Amino acid sequence: MSFPFFFFFCGVVMSLYSLDLMILYFFNHLIHTPLLDSIMICISYGGLLYFGLFVALLLYLFGGLKGKRVSKILVCSLLVSFFVIEIIKLGVMRPRPYDVLSSLVVIGHEWDYSFPSGHTVNMTVLSYILGKSYGHLDLFLICPLIIGITRLYLGMHYPSDVLGAYIIGLLLAFICFNIFSRRFKINNI
Repeated sequence: MSFPFFFFFCGVVMSLYSLDLMILYFFNHLIHTPLLDSIMICISYGGLLYFGLFVALLLYLFGGLKGKRVSKILVCSLLVSFFVIEIIKLGVMRPRPYDVLSSLVVIGHEWDYSFPSGHTVNMTVLSYILGKSYGHLDLFLICPLIIGITRLYLGMHYPSDVLGAYIIGLLLAFICFNIFSRRFKINNI
């Protein structure tokens, strides 16, 4: 009974890995030009923790009372997500695709592990909190998808890293928003 299940499980894992590679190669082997590479790098910077903290600073300085409250939620949520991401990365220890696959077009290198995509988690948390605070959540949640595509294009992540990051980011953002919005008394619009 255990052998058929084992072979079934192995087959499923191999199929998912093949799908992962197929999607990665699709986005990574798109047309690469110096201009397009630079644009993708710039868009990818939107997923940096510093970008989210910069948005929080702008809200704090220029967003009135509500902006101050939202900025506090953002800072707390981004810091929580940073530590959770690092713990998961150290637990999973998935190598970057460019460390495993020699046929990728790689633009830049990262020092940490691949799963989950920190850029995607950060942008998901940022987008969720802004969307819940100011409305248009559905439009805000397009941003992390764009960040995820840039991470594939740059050869930094597998699609499963990005998908996992999107799910983790949504869960973290939901939990943090519900905890910190009560703490900082923010009302949804």
